[in-house]
Amino acid sequence: MIKDRVLSGYMKPYLAKLGTTQLPIILMDSFAGPGKFEDGTPGSPLIMCQMAARYGHGRCRCLFINKNKSHHRILTKTLDGFIKKKVAFTVAGESSILSSQLIATNKNFVLFGYFDPFGLKGCEFASIEKLLKRSNNRSTEVLINLNVSGLHRLAASRTVAEDRTTSEIKTHKILDDALGGKYWQRYMFDDQLKPEEKELAVVNEYKSKLKKLIPYVGSCPVREKENGKVKYQIIFCSGHLDGLALMNDFMCRIYNEHMHSVFTDNLPLLKSTDAIPDWSSDRNREKNELRIIIATAIKTNPGRARLGYWHLIIQNHFMKFLNREYNAVTRMMLDRGEIDSPTQRPTTKLNDGCILRLSGV
Repeated sequence: MIKDRVLSGYMKPYLAKLGTTQLPIILMDSFAGPGKFEDGTPGSPLIMCQMAARYGHGRCRCLFINKNKSHHRILTKTLDGFIKKKVAFTVAGESSILSSQLIATNKNFVLFGYFDPFGLKGCEFASIEKLLKRSNNRSTEVLINLNVSGLHRLAASRTVAEDRTTSEIKTHKILDDALGGKYWQRYMFDDQLKPEEKELAVVNEYKSKLKKLIPYVGSCPVREKENGKVKYQIIFCSGHLDGLALMNDFMCRIYNEHMHSVFTDNLPLLKSTDAIPDWSSDRNREKNELRIIIATAIKTNPGRARLGYWHLIIQNHFMKFLNREYNAVTRMMLDRGEIDSPTQRPTTKLNDGCILRLSGV
């Protein structure tokens, strides 16, 4: 699954980067589930424990919360080895209560919170808000799997259209709590918008609310087939640009690999040959678009270094381009004479610290 691949891929460099800090590291999974899928594939708890044991510098602890008592019992058994080593701790109860208690300890620690509820109920915005508010002076990152496929059912737009008052619909409170307000009604009850437009508008405002709490937010849509309906959005929140840049590359690569795999699965005869190229082999359209974006960024934000423009681009075009594509396009633009750099350097090659400017300006 994309969400588990994103989590697994991000954990290694995330924990490796924290090697310089001496603070305790807590990985918290608020809706942990039984720990693995029916086919034996590791779920988020096993992924976190394996990464914590290998890359956690002996300072990483994993906290897994389950409201479902059966899931709690199964998970405790599954993680027995990690529990004995004091890498993992399983708790039965409400995630919102336990996360609040964790924050109330006032101890300084690095926190990565993972929210993957079944549906939207139980994943209240207020709980996530409490975690993000601690990021003012403490390292906090959050990964949220927001179920957008359930928005229409919970909004009950057809019922509202039949002149029944919204106060009669109990599911609206679930949306109010999960999304942090009633703003979703502006979009979900707008007959001028297509279903996918409603979903995207709600997600964008949800992310805007998160950005008021923490500066860097990006998201990745998850769909089962190309141009298919989005099932959920994986939303990443960080107080650090390095975290956003790292997640940008992971989400871009994993999403495109997944969609490419879905495409090739429908072509079994060609899949067994080398006739179908890798997803990243033909990105000329994206690179041409990136070239225009880079030129615009330099024109409107003069005087920045190459890394600074990359950080600006991933904030405005998250998950659309890879860092290696950005570096390749800037090299191409330099070779073509479209940009230059006044920064003194031993060779003509660009590095992240090179100031970029449009040629002739």
